[in-house]
Amino acid sequence: MVAEVAEQALTPQERVSLLNDEWALAHAGQHPIAQYMSLAQGMRGDHTRQVVQQIAERVEFMSNFLVEPADQNAFRAWVRNQFRPMLNEIGWNAKPGDSDDVKSVRATIIHALGYHGRDPEVLRRVSELAQQYGKDPASVDPNLGGLAVELAALNGDAKLYDEYAHHMSQAKTPQELYTYMEALKHFSQPELAQRTLEMMLSPEIKGQDMFRGFFGLFDNPETRDLAWTYYKTHWPEIQKKVGASLGFGFGGLASLFCSEQAKQDVQQWFAQHPDSGGPRALRQGLERLDTCVRIRNTQGPNLASWLKEHAGAASQ
Repeated sequence: MVAEVAEQALTPQERVSLLNDEWALAHAGQHPIAQYMSLAQGMRGDHTRQVVQQIAERVEFMSNFLVEPADQNAFRAWVRNQFRPMLNEIGWNAKPGDSDDVKSVRATIIHALGYHGRDPEVLRRVSELAQQYGKDPASVDPNLGGLAVELAALNGDAKLYDEYAHHMSQAKTPQELYTYMEALKHFSQPELAQRTLEMMLSPEIKGQDMFRGFFGLFDNPETRDLAWTYYKTHWPEIQKKVGASLGFGFGGLASLFCSEQAKQDVQQWFAQHPDSGGPRALRQGLERLDTCVRIRNTQGPNLASWLKEHAGAASQ
């Protein structure tokens, strides 16, 4: 009810501030995250770009760090319920007169529905768009082309992986090359993720480009542990390949984890292999890791309870 009143009575900037304030309170442990979820759910009819993007960013954090495997289906159902009506309204295809904000909102909700909601219809459509992009990148809406290539990889098999690798080798522009390279992080099957890691260390990939594929696998919760193990076992090759092109070191990798066990492992590793960028990046990374663990411990159970309570509504 509060959210519906807010949407009617507040300006877009005030609604964004309300969302930010509620998230900050949940972040600090002063409010249960259920209050943010209810607020966001009440604003699902709000097409304001800043509102949609704010909610989508929080959805990404929750999906990556707070949602337990047992609650994943319920969370994905909620994401679909949150964003699908908006996509149905604004549509997939750009219309004459669409503002930049509308184009941005369309891409944001397609990403949320595909990646965090695993919406079957969205994944089917992006697969078609990815095939079209592969034949003629210019024939696809520039706001959706690269996004479609990335999302299509979520359900991609070895055949699609080979197609992406081929497109990389034949890319006519840097944008096309990087579109396919960055999409490799979304292939989560262990054998395909392993291929990406090995490819990034191959002579065909430049040192400065290695981060697009290699460290993209750290961002993917399904491949993070595999990438970390590979990083540790291939450290000499990685260090040699990056050389002087890396000025900030690797300590920031700590911020991509969210468990006490991972923290101990990261600390032990960098104690034995001091970060070339100095202690600052590691210290900041560990601080973000600690914050994530605190939020997960305090808000994870609350989120699970809220999802169970709203499972029926989310699946409608």
